[in-house]
Amino acid sequence: MPKLIFPPFNEKYIRSTPESAREKCFLHIYGAGIVYPDARYEFEKIRDSYLFEYVVSGQGYVGNETETVRVAAGDCIVSAKDGFTRYGSDKKDPYVKMWFSVTGDFMKALYDTCLSPYTDFTVKKVDVYPLFEKMLAELDGNPKDNVNVLAPIILDILLAVSGRGEETATFTDVRSRALDIKQYIDTFILDNISVRKAAEHIGITERTAIKLFRDKYGITPAKYIRLKRLERAKELLVNSDKSVTDIAHILHYCDQSYFSTDFKKEFGIYPSEYREHTKHAKKH
Repeated sequence: MPKLIFPPFNEKYIRSTPESAREKCFLHIYGAGIVYPDARYEFEKIRDSYLFEYVVSGQGYVGNETETVRVAAGDCIVSAKDGFTRYGSDKKDPYVKMWFSVTGDFMKALYDTCLSPYTDFTVKKVDVYPLFEKMLAELDGNPKDNVNVLAPIILDILLAVSGRGEETATFTDVRSRALDIKQYIDTFILDNISVRKAAEHIGITERTAIKLFRDKYGITPAKYIRLKRLERAKELLVNSDKSVTDIAHILHYCDQSYFSTDFKKEFGIYPSEYREHTKHAKKH
């Protein structure tokens, strides 16, 4: 029998009722939370439930007695009950994970159907962050299991991980999250924003932010930031007396020359020429 290791690490528990894992039931979430391990994190345990995890950021590994798989941001790990699990975080880039554990007759039937009764654990890079977020929000402060809410979330995750739900799985709030990213950029365009900062503000990975934004608006958020800055530059050139150098500084360009080149690349005219052309057009 492997030696069990329970190291100290930072964790936010949303729910923790370990004794209830032994109770016979239809469906019960007996544990859930977010783990913030450091580079020393190593963990081994015997699973007494079905375990669902999503890597929000960073890297690490998951394995059992016979195999080890590297995991990184965007990976979802689903593990069967009564197995042995080993975890570890990357020394240089420790991961952050959202997780919840499930017991019940419903869970066994669902797992066996979507994955396999012979599958110990499955790792797949799939965008189920909104589903994990919804699960933890439902559990937070609520000791009772609302099966009508919890069961569809679990089903959608399993369908996504199994590949059967790629066309139809309900990834909650996809459109609203893309809109949140856009609104954040629009609001803070004069700040030194980035795609990473926008993603952190929304609470998703940078990779997920890029995908959601591109799927909805047809361009990457980085390109949108660039275009939004240049549009703001046009407004400042027309409606203020600030110099081209000052405007470049306001919009966080590294220098005036790069700003002028980028402006001409997009609009076919240099900023100073645009200002003069606009003033001349207004006079006539």
